[in-house]
Amino acid sequence: MEGTIIKSKLAFSPDAKVLATIVNDDVRLREVRTGMILFDLRGSLTDPNDIAFSPDGQTLAVGGNDEIQLWNTRTGQLRSSLKEDDLGKIWQMIYTPDGKTLVFAADGLVRVWNPASDKQSTSLYEKPRNIPRLAMPSDGHTLAISTEESHDDRDFVKIEIWDLKKRMITATWNDDDAERHPFVFFQPDGKVLLSVTWFSPTSGIRRWDVRTRKAIGVPVKFHANGLPTAIAPDGKSFVLEDRDTDNLSLRDVVTGNLIAELPGHEIFIQSVAFSKDGRTLATSDGDGVTKIWAVRQPLTK
Repeated sequence: MEGTIIKSKLAFSPDAKVLATIVNDDVRLREVRTGMILFDLRGSLTDPNDIAFSPDGQTLAVGGNDEIQLWNTRTGQLRSSLKEDDLGKIWQMIYTPDGKTLVFAADGLVRVWNPASDKQSTSLYEKPRNIPRLAMPSDGHTLAISTEESHDDRDFVKIEIWDLKKRMITATWNDDDAERHPFVFFQPDGKVLLSVTWFSPTSGIRRWDVRTRKAIGVPVKFHANGLPTAIAPDGKSFVLEDRDTDNLSLRDVVTGNLIAELPGHEIFIQSVAFSKDGRTLATSDGDGVTKIWAVRQPLTK
């Protein structure tokens, strides 16, 4: 896949056999083994920005401006859609493990949607002029919402832990050392939350004990142009991009030590995605080149 790329996004199906891609405004499903296009998902959606597979792999959610579309991954046909004029851009979507609920972050809000029963989404969080970041562990009822905040000329990141069933906050704390904050990530058991900050003197990955709201150990640090782009599903490793050299590497979350080099890209990375089992990695760059890696023994395809 090559060309002039303004934006891209990658997501693996749960069985890692299909790769969903956003390349500029095109949304496609590809066979991972061959790279062959299975379906070109052409709908009325404007500015597609995020994609998420349902846990059974039979549905792909595509989020754009004021709308989310659900596509049948076996037929390439549109199943249903949610369109609300006040959503703005859809930044992130997460399915609950049972596949019944889609939680999504848009411009200044987080909402919950059950496609089988609800024609409209319900509000969970609202704060104008903010882009919430989401994370959900395997329990399916805990949600982390992180936002970039500013108070008295001080920038920091606020983290809230929500009980989705009760629709209430169960814990909240500030990461005073973080500034620009691209994402958060739960380790599978939900006891540890990883928070990432970049493009600042405090760039790094911090581990938090969710129960005590205290930092665990020493954060993994890297220089301001080192960008962690994805964390493995087991929460033990992450992909780091060096924006000075455009090199990619796989590193340990606790120590930051190098696990493997991921060579071959010649320009900045647009998107990185792990498969559910963590064995396969997809990377896409600004030239439109997409690579598939076997994580334990990096090989390009």
